[in-house]
Amino acid sequence: MTPRERILSTINRRPVDRTPVDIWCTPEILNVLREHTGLQDELAVYHALGIDKIVWIFPGYAGRFFDPNDSGEITMWGVPTRMTKAGLATYQEYINPPIADYHSPSQLDSYPLWPDPDKFDY
Repeated sequence: MTPRERILSTINRRPVDRTPVDIWCTPEILNVLREHTGLQDELAVYHALGIDKIVWIFPGYAGRFFDPNDSGEITMWGVPTRMTKAGLATYQEYINPPIADYHSPSQLDSYPLWPDPDKFDY
C-alpha cells in the first residue's frame, strides 16, 4: 500500500498492511535521525524511515505576525509560547492561553486576535 492508501483505509476502517506511522519530533531528534540515515533533507529522512503521514500544511498568510523574543514567540492566534527544555530536547510550549478566562462561547466573538480568513493564500 502507498502511504495515502494506508491512511485513507485506516480512516475508513478498512484493512491495512500495517499501522500508519506519523512523526512529530524536536530538532534534536531530527538531527539524530539525520545522522542515523545519513540524509540531511528532512523529507528524505522521513521517507527512509517509512513515515506515512508527512504533512506541512500551512497556507501563506498575509496578516499580522508577532515578533519572537528571547523566551519564545506569540502565534498568529495570539497565543504566547516559550522555549522549553526537556532532557536533551527543546520545543515551543504554549503558555498563558489568551481565552482561558472566557466562560461562554459568545465571548469568542470579541476575541481580537482571530486570523483573517481572507488573508490566507489557499
